[in-house]
Amino acid sequence: GTPALSADEELFARIRQAITVRNDSRSDVTWPYWTHDALLNAFVAKLRRVIVVTGKRKKPMVRYEAAWAYEEPRSTRFMDAVEKGIVAIDFDARTNNGRGLRNHGTKFRIAYEDLPLIYTKHRKLA
Repeated sequence: GTPALSADEELFARIRQAITVRNDSRSDVTWPYWTHDALLNAFVAKLRRVIVVTGKRKKPMVRYEAAWAYEEPRSTRFMDAVEKGIVAIDFDARTNNGRGLRNHGTKFRIAYEDLPLIYTKHRKLA
């Protein structure tokens, strides 16, 4: 018979080869998309290490209270978070004075309290 898939293999089997953002009612628009590899490459390049600083705002200043370092992200955890909607993906493009679109990059958004779902190490710095 066919050998059983590992948990990671099952996760990747559930995720399509490309994640596409589209609105089916607009057939005249080319919608942005990300291949599986493009998402993982952007994630590893941008978020290999993350430092989060917390503080309290006293207009016009901020008093910093703590800093946390997050390291060793896991790509399978990241893709699982994307699939579950924990990580939001922003494609940032703007018109360039009538000369077409200018790519301002791909951005990832995740709630502070969800970072431990992706990173295997985190520690308080200050």
